[in-house]
Amino acid sequence: EIDETFAVNLSDVLFDGVVDTSRASIVDGSGTGTIVNDDVASLTIDDVSMSEGDSGTQNYVFTITSDLSASKDVAVLVDTATVLDAAGGSDFAALVSQPATIAAGDTTTTVTVVVSGDGLVELDETFAVNLSAGQFDGSVDTSRVSFADAMGIGTIVNDDAAAISIDDVAMLEGDSGLTGFAFTITSTAVASKDLAVTVNTADALEAVAGTDYAAIINQTATIAAGSMSTMVTVSVDGEDRVEIDEQFTVNLSSAQFNGSSDATRVTIADASGTGTIQNDDTAGLSIDDVSVAEGNFGATTSVTFTVSSSAPSARAISFMASTADALEAVAGTDYTAASGIAGTIAVGTTSTTVTVDVIGDNLVEIDET
Repeated sequence: EIDETFAVNLSDVLFDGVVDTSRASIVDGSGTGTIVNDDVASLTIDDVSMSEGDSGTQNYVFTITSDLSASKDVAVLVDTATVLDAAGGSDFAALVSQPATIAAGDTTTTVTVVVSGDGLVELDETFAVNLSAGQFDGSVDTSRVSFADAMGIGTIVNDDAAAISIDDVAMLEGDSGLTGFAFTITSTAVASKDLAVTVNTADALEAVAGTDYAAIINQTATIAAGSMSTMVTVSVDGEDRVEIDEQFTVNLSSAQFNGSSDATRVTIADASGTGTIQNDDTAGLSIDDVSVAEGNFGATTSVTFTVSSSAPSARAISFMASTADALEAVAGTDYTAASGIAGTIAVGTTSTTVTVDVIGDNLVEIDET
């Protein structure tokens, strides 16, 4: 409080029991007693921690407390300042020399900082609410107002998380050289710091690392701060072999935010992308022509036809062969008829044979087919 005073007043002066101003009078009839204040209000401000929200604003209400009540208003000036990552104007509305008053007889007041919500995955951000210029009854007075804790910390708690996924890729392998299979790694949210995952490939259907594609082992893929995607490329070897569509997988693990594993900020929603190497080769089968002397009556000559494939195959190629009369040749007389001869071109080869028996005779005749 302010220093208080009271008066001690003299009156009714008597000399020997009677009023006698010639002998006794009052020269200074009032004495002042001053009650000097010896109390000091010590002010503190608390800390506030809240989730920021995804949109709109949140009110962060800080309480300023005095350990003593005062007979007059106690006031301070309030300013905000950035501490960690929080930026006045974008993350919170800055306060500049804003007065805050604890009314006479009270011990608390509040000051509100408006925080903006966003969908950004980020560190917990902090700002400071600083008190200064303690006033008593409108004037700065350090003998009556002091600060025990002049800084309140506002923590904007991150409430956003990114989920990472990888897509599937299907492409023709090509007949030679390398084809880049580019997989897209996507985040559901933008982050203020880099997001990263570890990438490994694995054989799946028929595809073999080192033969069909170049393996990736513990490669780091990074989605840069402010971005929502990155790419990882697998080199696939082209070849001219006929085969089924082959597959390999691109697997994600060890999701990180700002260089550290943090499941509250980044998780993996789809950890496996499938690469399908689409076959673009076709085997064309052909059978050759054979000419052979038929031989004399009673003799049988085996005629071997070669069935060829235009391309090697990863699987056996089977076919059926049958004979048919053409020019003058008659089944059963000139050759042994065959129907449904099963033939197979084995894996890794490009040809096989089919045999037909020709029946000899002593007849002079044109060439038969």
